[in-house]
Amino acid sequence: SFQVETMFVFLSVAAVAVIVGHDWSHGMPSRNRLLAFGGVLGLSVLVRPFSIWFLVGVFLAVLAIGAGWRRALGATIVPALVVVAISVPWTIRNEIQMHAFIPTSTNTGDTLCLDRNMTAQGGFRFADHDGCVDPNLPEVPRNDGNTRKAISFVIHHPAREALQIVRRGHLEFNGDHDGLYATVSLHGGPTLLSPAYNFFSSAADWYFYGALVLSIAGVPLLFRGRNRSERRIVAVAAGSLLVIPLLLWGNQRFHVPLLPFMAITAAAAVHWVVRSAHARRGPDDLPVVGVRQQRQ
Repeated sequence: SFQVETMFVFLSVAAVAVIVGHDWSHGMPSRNRLLAFGGVLGLSVLVRPFSIWFLVGVFLAVLAIGAGWRRALGATIVPALVVVAISVPWTIRNEIQMHAFIPTSTNTGDTLCLDRNMTAQGGFRFADHDGCVDPNLPEVPRNDGNTRKAISFVIHHPAREALQIVRRGHLEFNGDHDGLYATVSLHGGPTLLSPAYNFFSSAADWYFYGALVLSIAGVPLLFRGRNRSERRIVAVAAGSLLVIPLLLWGNQRFHVPLLPFMAITAAAAVHWVVRSAHARRGPDDLPVVGVRQQRQ
């Protein structure tokens, strides 16, 4: 939990920071900034490919400043080529070792088929049900077969897939103590039933619920005001980290990469409330020292 999630969160947020650090009101970012963005993004893609969709944010950001779709496409291709270059050594290694074209990993098929059959409930199961191929198949054909079966299930059962998305969302956002549980359960035993564990797991969950409500309230603020380009990049990043896990299977850990963006919109909501409260206060409501300073 610590290695995968923390590394991906750091790299994905760092990639966003690199590209939104540019002042888009002055025009398009430089080639060097686009290359730097592609470098950090490429490293995050090696950890988890979810962040590849951040490139769409760059395309939309260029359109927001009125540079046209040709320049938007060019600005997107530059970091995309860097991402591809970073992935090439891993892909070559896979071709040599696995004798197949594998740009990411061979657990994609298992991940896609886990929650796709008529008895699925949204959570984790082993890939040995009728929604997946024979688990005894070699790694590469099992990955390909499970991917095809998952796609076929979605095509033939769209209503069931919609229900599964709702179930996955419930499992993904029903608390925030998964990291505590994973750490403690490695040692097993009665620790899970201790008062300290119950207190901290409950505290983590309720803190998360409060932050979740604030973050949802702050989402509309992400699309208001100036800095449209930067806002589009952040919106695409947050949207991709929200949608992609909902297409897999439900787990609390899957909302961890979204937490930095939840913090941004939650902080925006708090800031809006505070600013609105100050705006409603008149001079008579100001502290005495403040009034005297204004009169002077």
